[in-house]
Amino acid sequence: MTKDEQQSFLTKLNPKQKIKFIGSGTDSDAYQVGEYVYRFPHNHGVAVQYEREAAICNHIKDAISVDTPVIQVLKKPGIIYAKHKMVMGNTWHQNTFAFHHSKQKNLADGLARFFAELHGCNLPQAFQKKIKANNFAYVDIQDIVPIISPFLSRWQLRLITRKFNKIHKAKVDKSDMVLCHMGIKCGNAVIDDNGNLVGVFDFGNAGIHERWSDFVLLSTNKNKRLYKTISRRYAEYTGIKFNYRRVKDLASIVRFVYKRWFNADGTLCNVPARRIKRYLSQSLVTFMHMPPFVRHIIYWEMTLREHLHKSRQ
Repeated sequence: MTKDEQQSFLTKLNPKQKIKFIGSGTDSDAYQVGEYVYRFPHNHGVAVQYEREAAICNHIKDAISVDTPVIQVLKKPGIIYAKHKMVMGNTWHQNTFAFHHSKQKNLADGLARFFAELHGCNLPQAFQKKIKANNFAYVDIQDIVPIISPFLSRWQLRLITRKFNKIHKAKVDKSDMVLCHMGIKCGNAVIDDNGNLVGVFDFGNAGIHERWSDFVLLSTNKNKRLYKTISRRYAEYTGIKFNYRRVKDLASIVRFVYKRWFNADGTLCNVPARRIKRYLSQSLVTFMHMPPFVRHIIYWEMTLREHLHKSRQ
């Protein structure tokens, strides 16, 4: 459905309500209608994902101490969409409480407690089978070599391949495979006036993953004190030593998540050259333990190599 068709459908469904377009993500278009959020999938794979998300939210609702959505997946002729009440609270960003120690401490504690509760959820075999889907898979690096090689020297390509495979194929302890949200950030959680976490939503990428994957987004923000407090409180809640090294490793390969490169049907996405160069330069800087500013130099080096490659064709 086009956005015009979606809005027309919602207008007919809610004739007396104002339709507000919230935005388009990787998977869905979202609208606010009164106290409800409506989401429309970009493809059939996302529609199936809605069913998983609804099952996960229903499973965890009694184990999580903050508000989470109760999702309805509705089907009409030619239309599949998801509906749930808005999770109410204040928006925030990583530096909202950078200069307000007590409120930032409350936020960090709430996020750490949420992760501890989610990761500690009981996962019966029947439930694991119900939600099983490799919805956060990484690419096979060999499948994208033809796409990335025009931007890289031979040694850079070898380095990325070796480092990626070492991190991706590292042995993971069974106890670290837990139910993860896989997308906690300021856009997917709300707080109260004192910085306390009151609600979490958007469980579209949720599933059984390595626990340290849940901290990747928070580890890459510029408010390092917030991240450190979250990690310390998480260790206190769970009794598990926080693995900073593994979080950093997973953050270095997050740009190689499958859905960034391939569509749900296995066809290659139209990944712009500038995005490929950004992904590669960021990864190389991390793999080579170089200062962040060096990525700009590597980016322009890749641009030159790209032009030389095109001129030889």
